[in-house]
Amino acid sequence: MSDLTELEGAALSLISRSQPMTTYAVRSVFQQSLTNSWSASAGSIYPLVRKLLRANLLSETQQKGDGRGTKMLSITRSGKTALRDWVRATDANVIDPVADPIRTRSHYLDSLPSREQKRLVTEWQRLSRNVIAQIKVSIEQGQKSGDRLEVRALRASQLQMEARLTWLSELEKEL
Repeated sequence: MSDLTELEGAALSLISRSQPMTTYAVRSVFQQSLTNSWSASAGSIYPLVRKLLRANLLSETQQKGDGRGTKMLSITRSGKTALRDWVRATDANVIDPVADPIRTRSHYLDSLPSREQKRLVTEWQRLSRNVIAQIKVSIEQGQKSGDRLEVRALRASQLQMEARLTWLSELEKEL
């Protein structure tokens, strides 16, 4: 079992793949993520990086020739060990189904009039198709740039969204 949170593990993974990089660059990558569960606010990323630095999972060096004091982050040996442990984790919070706000809201569909239920499910389908289209564009960009790890993760997101669409079609027939 890993002691890292998902956000800590994701940040270490990103820095490990792209090091050296600034905290601002880490924040920028999280802001561009299709996954809305990551908080990319300065109020979450900067304290997260400070925590990883204090834990000696990251190191910080002054960028040469930079008068602004820009500090570059790199993963430490301890950070690599923690990252490997995080990747290997197979406890329930890694394996269990991920939170899905639409699935959660579906528990309360019966509180809406029938016509509104159908309209809402149709809207969820439309929005899910839009996200799938965005993911496909991102996959193409990742393939062009040769980022196979990003393509792999995006493909998982695509399949997850397609499964949601299948389920929404079933739900639509039920209504």
